[in-house]
Amino acid sequence: PPGRYRIFLSWPNVYTKSMRLGSVQIEGEILDVRNGAGGAPLTVLVSGASGKISGTVRDNKGPVAGAGVALTPDGEAHRYAWFATAGADGTYTISNVPPGKYLLLATDDDYTGILQQGKDLGDYEGIVEHIEVHDGETTPKDLTRHPPGGEQQ
Repeated sequence: PPGRYRIFLSWPNVYTKSMRLGSVQIEGEILDVRNGAGGAPLTVLVSGASGKISGTVRDNKGPVAGAGVALTPDGEAHRYAWFATAGADGTYTISNVPPGKYLLLATDDDYTGILQQGKDLGDYEGIVEHIEVHDGETTPKDLTRHPPGGEQQ
């Protein structure tokens, strides 16, 4: 039926790079057929050249073991996210991230609770990091951990 759809792939470590609906080229994973598809064939191009983000979470005392890190797409409703927990040395890695622009944040908040309550990382505008991930590259990004509720330390 007519609508907007996000194409999710069930294969591990791949993402929707682009689509073609008839003669119309579509970048990314959003298929918009609100005006109908007119019976046009849909071709989906997938890629395994996803990116990675890694760095160290610190606060005013140094590296923070066990800090939470959340990543969501920038510029759209944040209904899904990637999560990581910093290791004993404060380092974190988020792998298999499709290329694009994202919001990244380290805090003590419960990220799953944030998303279930309808909030998103955009609510943390003063402390969220804006980053861009590219095909097959590791994006280094050190973070400063912020206390619950997004207040500055």
